[in-house]
Amino acid sequence: MGDTQMGRVIVGVDESLAGYQALRYAVQQARARGAKLTAVRAFQCAGAGAQWSSVIREAAVSEVAQAFAEALGGPPADIETLILVIEGGAGAALVNVADSPMDLLVIGGSRRRRWRAPRTTVARICARQAVCPVVIVPPPELACVTSEARLAKEAAASAERLLDSTR
Repeated sequence: MGDTQMGRVIVGVDESLAGYQALRYAVQQARARGAKLTAVRAFQCAGAGAQWSSVIREAAVSEVAQAFAEALGGPPADIETLILVIEGGAGAALVNVADSPMDLLVIGGSRRRRWRAPRTTVARICARQAVCPVVIVPPPELACVTSEARLAKEAAASAERLLDSTR
């Protein structure tokens, strides 16, 4: 499956801010390496199964297009890009696609919150099972704000600093 001569840059696509950061980073890496970009979106058909599989697959393809549009303004024209939509768990799908030691796997990370129950994350699965280097891209700083009240407070403080700098 892999291009063993040069390797590929494989990115897990999701609609989070960290996912958008990972997509931008993966495009930068593909350009710098002169490598192909493979965007992977995994989906699962829990419960309903096969009757909804094609509908969910189409939605996943639309989500990838939307992620490229929102993160980059559209798919990059200067690098070869392949989009894979795979049924199954995201971690397993990414590890299966990134099957060469020459590949680079890029995924978006999330800030872990203490109150959440521990779970097996995509990042953990990829870091443990991938045969290639894995880059976990953190979300932008603003995405880590934990409450609307804190966001409002930080926005007010930023506005105050901006006003002070113009006086």
